[in-house]
Amino acid sequence: METTYPLMALQWFDPNTELRILVGIHGHQNVQTMINLMEISRGNGFTSLSAYVTDMIEMNDNNTAMFIPDDPEDDNHRGDDEHPSPLPETDANTTMADESVVSMRDEITNMILSYVEQSGGGIKVHRLLAISTFFNMHHDIYNLSKAVQASLIILPYYKNQRKDGKMGNTPHGFRYVNRKVFRHAPRSVGVLVDRGLGKTIERGSSASVALQVAVLFIGGKYDREALAYASQITQHPGVNLTAVRFLQDEEKELSKAKKKTAYAKAMDEKELNLDNEYFANFYEKQVALRKVGYSEKHVESGTEMVSILKSLESQHSFFIVGRGRRGGRVTSFLESGVSDSEEAPDLGPIGEILADSDFSTTASVLVIQQHFREELEKDEFKIIPM
Repeated sequence: METTYPLMALQWFDPNTELRILVGIHGHQNVQTMINLMEISRGNGFTSLSAYVTDMIEMNDNNTAMFIPDDPEDDNHRGDDEHPSPLPETDANTTMADESVVSMRDEITNMILSYVEQSGGGIKVHRLLAISTFFNMHHDIYNLSKAVQASLIILPYYKNQRKDGKMGNTPHGFRYVNRKVFRHAPRSVGVLVDRGLGKTIERGSSASVALQVAVLFIGGKYDREALAYASQITQHPGVNLTAVRFLQDEEKELSKAKKKTAYAKAMDEKELNLDNEYFANFYEKQVALRKVGYSEKHVESGTEMVSILKSLESQHSFFIVGRGRRGGRVTSFLESGVSDSEEAPDLGPIGEILADSDFSTTASVLVIQQHFREELEKDEFKIIPM
C-alpha cells in the first residue's frame, strides 16, 4: 500500500533513506541544467538519490507512445530495483515512430550517462518517457511520479531565457501542463526558472562548485517545503546556502489581526507555531552549526520587500522559495507597493517577482509547492486557452 501523501513530502523525508525525484525535460535545452540540479540534490554523496529523467513530448501524428514504469512495490521487479545498471532504460520496450525523437532521446541519455560516470557515486538515474497532449500530460506526470514513488517532481519553467537575458514568451502548452501538475500531483512540485544554472556548475567537479544559494522563508507549508529541500542541498560540498527569514512589523501584524475572525486568528496562530517550530529545528541543525548562513529581514511594505529581494540578487545565483498563495501570509507582506501583474501567477507572489526579467538575468529560481490536494481552492487556477 502506498504511503499517504503527507509522509511523501520533503518536510517529513528521512535523510537516511533514498530520495527519489522525477525530473521533467522538454529537450536538449534543459538537460545540463537538470543535471546540475541533480548534482546538488544528491547532497554529500553518501546518501542515495534516484532521479527519473522524463522526456515530456507533445503527442502528434508521429508520436503515439507513452510509457509508465512497473510499480516498484511489485515483488517481480524488486531484483532490478536493488541492482540497477548505471542508467536503466526503463522504457526500453516503448516503440517510437518519430526518428527525430528517438535521436534526441539517445543524445540526452548519453549526456546523462556521461554525468553519472563522472559523478563519483551516490546517484542513480533512470530514463522515462511521457508522450501526450498538453491537455492530458499532467496525468502522465502524476502516474509516473506515483509509480516510482518520487517525493519531488521538478519541471522546467515554460519560458526559456533569450540571448539578451530576458525570459522569452514561448507560445506553447507547457505553461498549462505546469499549472495542472501543481493542482493534481500528490507529490511536492518544483518549477525551475533557468537563467544559467546549467553553466554554473562544472560537471564532474563537485569539490570546486561554488553555488551561492538563498532560501527565502516567510511562512506557510510551501516555505517549509522549500526549507526542507534547502536542507538537502546544503549537504553538497559546493553549495553555499543562506537562509533569509522575512519578519513583519509587530504593530502592523496586530492591526491586521484585529480585522480577522476568531477562526482566522486561530488558524494564523497555528500556522505561525508550525513555522517557528520548523525553522527553529532548521536553525539548530544548520545555522547554529555554521553549515549555512542566516539573515533576518524586517519588512513593512511590498516595496521594501522587492527592494530587499533585489539587493540579494547580486549575491546569489540560485533562489529557492515556496510557491505561496494569494490570500495567505505571503500576500500580507506584499499588499502595498507591488503591482498585481499576474504575469506568472502559477509561481505564486514571490516566485512571480523572482521570475520577472526585470529582477534578474543571471539568478535561477526554484519555486516549490508542498501539495495537499484537499486544501486547494477550486478557483485557484484560471483555464488558459489552448
